[in-house]
Amino acid sequence: MSRTSWASNADLLRLRDRIEDRTGIHYDESQLDLLEHRLWTRVGEVQLFSLLDYDYYLRYDDSREIEWEHLISAITVNESYFWREHQAIEFVVAELVPRLGERSRPVRVWHAGCSRGEEPYTLVIAALERGLKIGEDIEVYASDIDEEVLQAAASGSYPPWALRRLPDSISSRYFQSDGARFQLSDSVRDQVKFMKSNLLEAASLLGHETMDVIFCRHVFIYFSERSLLRAVEQLHRILTPEGQLFLGASESLLRFATPFVFREVQGNLSYAKKT
Repeated sequence: MSRTSWASNADLLRLRDRIEDRTGIHYDESQLDLLEHRLWTRVGEVQLFSLLDYDYYLRYDDSREIEWEHLISAITVNESYFWREHQAIEFVVAELVPRLGERSRPVRVWHAGCSRGEEPYTLVIAALERGLKIGEDIEVYASDIDEEVLQAAASGSYPPWALRRLPDSISSRYFQSDGARFQLSDSVRDQVKFMKSNLLEAASLLGHETMDVIFCRHVFIYFSERSLLRAVEQLHRILTPEGQLFLGASESLLRFATPFVFREVQGNLSYAKKT
């Protein structure tokens, strides 16, 4: 046990539940020490003395929304890279976009939980490599709950490890290197519409906009079943009737009662609305 007593442990659990209600991120019993460490870091930053004080701060202080931003940055995991699980993205630009694009508007693709933008930018690059026109054939949206990573995504600047799976022929066309970092070209960076969005409230935040393809990859591994089902309901409302939802390779909705049906097409796993 770390610094928690039986009383402060109750405060820790209360904060854990408050975080989950707000963000969907769940810490199970094995992760409580990690959560506690991150919370005490924030307690010190705002010059408080206990987890109970911090709980009150998040609920009532005039600057609580600013602190929520700092806390979300402290507790979220933002590990991604270019060309991650690229097969699904290639399937979308090669197969889905031409089929769905037979209508009078561009195909809308949304990356939910986009982190620093590697995956939506990968989609733009893959679309350009296929000769698709961004804004005419396809529109790319991306969202995250963490304002800090959205700012990083908008900058388009990445360390070498973020490009570790990217073919050299592609990286040389779309990135410039200064030796320490790689800067994404404006021809890609300007094509993604970034927005701040809580996945648990995404439908209301996106208004009446619907999406033809949703990528929500490596997000639900941090959610409890309760939060996952809340988020899935939001995704269902946003997805068009003929659209498809893609999760990460290690994620599945099959053991949950959801309004989606599982699909496998050309080795690609996705979910469609039940009809």
